[in-house]
Amino acid sequence: MTISDQATPETHDDEGRESFSAKLLTDTQYEDFMDVTKIVERNINTEGRFKEKLQDLSYAMARTENMKAERAEVIVRDLFKARTGYSLNEMRKQLETNFEQLTSDQVNSAATHIDKIRVRVETGDKITFRRAVSHEAADLGSSLNITDAAARSLIKDSFETKNEQSFYDWGKQLDEQFYKPQAEAARLENKANRDQKQSFTRRR
Repeated sequence: MTISDQATPETHDDEGRESFSAKLLTDTQYEDFMDVTKIVERNINTEGRFKEKLQDLSYAMARTENMKAERAEVIVRDLFKARTGYSLNEMRKQLETNFEQLTSDQVNSAATHIDKIRVRVETGDKITFRRAVSHEAADLGSSLNITDAAARSLIKDSFETKNEQSFYDWGKQLDEQFYKPQAEAARLENKANRDQKQSFTRRR
């Protein structure tokens, strides 16, 4: 079983509204707590963890909704389960299992994202290496049903296996070659526009 085998989140919305934790919530509170479950889910999918994000958001919800943080956390956990079909820890562990069970072909597929990173930085509109890596890691993570962090590690290892260079040193070179000139050109253009506006204002 993988994460993608579950029904879509919307399938469980009605179940979530009828759950014990949601019964006493107003519609607005319910929608806000559901939004929190989506943020926590995104953190699991990107970094493979949830405890810090869950605690921070539960505390924030507790403050605004006048309840104890422990109760807010229980509500988030219950609604997450109702919405996704997984507990928080089950989703985290499933993604770990998916990573551990990758085939060699799946691992090797990370190599195709290396050139895509270069192209994004080279041809994009002020795209940093970090941003390009984040995008490609998300694409690979989604296709393999693993976390973005695990996918990023696969891309890094693939690059360093084939090149006698650090992945992140390569990234610095790309930023120096492509991103920084674009950013500097944009800065100078903005400065010229501001100077032109100030000159026009003084002449009025």
